[in-house]
Amino acid sequence: MSKLTAILHPTTARARQAALREPVWVIWSYDAATWHRYDHWAWQRAHRRTGFTVLLGGAWALIWLLLGPAVGPVPAPVAVFLRLAPLWILGGTLIWAGCAYRRSRQLHQARLRGPATIRIGPLAVQEPGGA
Repeated sequence: MSKLTAILHPTTARARQAALREPVWVIWSYDAATWHRYDHWAWQRAHRRTGFTVLLGGAWALIWLLLGPAVGPVPAPVAVFLRLAPLWILGGTLIWAGCAYRRSRQLHQARLRGPATIRIGPLAVQEPGGA
């Protein structure tokens, strides 16, 4: 760790020094039923968040679709942008939501396969599949 990092980010520097002394502070182990409830809650939360993201993107695209023609006479490049903006918004929303859903699915599968433990250290809280 450089001296500049220690000066600019003292909290990070202290956390890294603590990680060198003690990489893990606490390890919590759960029974199967509790771990299953946690995994189910996290997986349902991922579904809700993904659905909300798609719904929000669809609403935003619909607003652009409805209000785009109301702008009035505009130059040709701007008109093309206004006509294609809903498609770009929907495409971007689906990519964004798809990436989040894929990551949540990977975490879900890792929680099903991995140990039912959570490790808490100075740098991160780790569970199977991520930190």
